[in-house]
Amino acid sequence: MKNIVILVLAILGFSFCPSSEEAAKEEMNLRSGFLITVQDNTTRQFHKYIVENKDSVNVIFTSFFKSELELGEVDRPISIFNGEHDFYIARVNVFDKPNGKKGFKNLKYPPIYVKPKERKKKSGRAPVYMEF
Repeated sequence: MKNIVILVLAILGFSFCPSSEEAAKEEMNLRSGFLITVQDNTTRQFHKYIVENKDSVNVIFTSFFKSELELGEVDRPISIFNGEHDFYIARVNVFDKPNGKKGFKNLKYPPIYVKPKERKKKSGRAPVYMEF
């Protein structure tokens, strides 16, 4: 009886798992790109962009922030808040959805903060005082 249950579960597991060809197609469709979200607090509008090249990122950045600065390399997600705009940019993997729109998958970044080493517990000894 156990063998039959294991066999049925194995067949169901293989039928719902994507084939290696489908997984390879999905990985080939992934392209590097950027996810940009901008919330305009003056007009209460929210904009979301998925772009694939750095020039588009700089055009969007300069359209919302009237400055001489340009974005450099984006290694980690960046958020900027200047009172009027909430600007967020992150590197993502871009792919095309079946309905023709672009979708994205977030990259996994290593943690920024490293936990500090735990302090050693104080021993039960009394502190030492020196007199001069």
